[in-house]
Amino acid sequence: MVEYINRDDALRQVLLVETRENMFQHIKDIPAADVWPVVKARWIGYPECLKYTNAYSDDHIVCSACEECFSILDNDCERFNFCPNCGAKMEGVRNDV
Repeated sequence: MVEYINRDDALRQVLLVETRENMFQHIKDIPAADVWPVVKARWIGYPECLKYTNAYSDDHIVCSACEECFSILDNDCERFNFCPNCGAKMEGVRNDV
């Protein structure tokens, strides 16, 4: 499992070090940060969205990460910069929505 630490905490610990071995222990003692990996995706619009089972017309968009389909008539998903289903961050090129 990947663990992340706060850079400022690590630098403070390094300043307290007397020996190289002591530095490793100080850094190991820093608690892991509570982070969540960022998943990047894009909204897939018409006509590309039609290859997904739930999208059946030009008023649907699909998240490229989780493949969840949303009606643009019922939701404001195309305005979100994230997917309401999986939380993926929407980036990059998208089709006309």
